[in-house]
Amino acid sequence: MTFWTLLAAIVASGTALWIAYRVYPFQKAQDRKLELQREQRKVYREFIDEWLKVWTEINSAESAAKIDIIEGVKMYGVAMRLADAALVRLTLSASKTVLECAGKRHSALYATHTSLGEAVREQMKKTSSVMPQSELYASFVLQISALRDQDRTNLENLVNMMRSEEFSSIGKVEMLRPALINFDKRDEIKQ
Repeated sequence: MTFWTLLAAIVASGTALWIAYRVYPFQKAQDRKLELQREQRKVYREFIDEWLKVWTEINSAESAAKIDIIEGVKMYGVAMRLADAALVRLTLSASKTVLECAGKRHSALYATHTSLGEAVREQMKKTSSVMPQSELYASFVLQISALRDQDRTNLENLVNMMRSEEFSSIGKVEMLRPALINFDKRDEIKQ
């Protein structure tokens, strides 16, 4: 074995050792970081999908409340349980700022539930009986409408935060607020 062959073998061995002790751990850390980010993006997407299911249940609760306010409130409770589950799953992977924003959405659901209960309780104190179904439903719709507006703003903030953290996206996504269309036939007759 010649000197140059021996030197090449030493350099090759040294390079392999250097890669094994320096480069490989660094690369593994980078791979792990990318895997965690991929998982986080997946959890964020799932949270948005789960929250859409929460709103499907809330919309069903609103429809049910028109017929039976108690059934509507029960269905709203189901939506709250779905929201609980979605938030718990999010806590496993989300950043602190995303969790705080998602928590605002969650808290708003509970605040609406409390407000609806208080409105019914106040009406019962005033009349010593249960509020008529139509008034309860009107109160329910008003509470859900306010929640919908608040949740749209919270969703906007949440999506922008997720985009910023995960993709370093600049600019904001703005959720459009639909203009309400009045289908009341009495308005047509007046014109």
